[in-house]
Amino acid sequence: MLDNDQTLIEQAKHDPQAFARLYDRYVDRIYRYAYRQTGDEALAQDVTAVTFERALRHIQRYQWRGQSVLA
Repeated sequence: MLDNDQTLIEQAKHDPQAFARLYDRYVDRIYRYAYRQTGDEALAQDVTAVTFERALRHIQRYQWRGQSVLA
């Protein structure tokens, strides 16, 4: 999946639908992590939303380093 992530990230820099695929791929994992850390559903939802908002805002600067985007 790592190579697939790299391709999808590069596509997402120019294609909103590719970013949507990244969102779909990772939203549940990020939410679960945020929920485990906070123990609060609403806060975990907020953390998840902010995470993706920041990812979208800064995706042009993202540089692949050979690891999953979750690393």
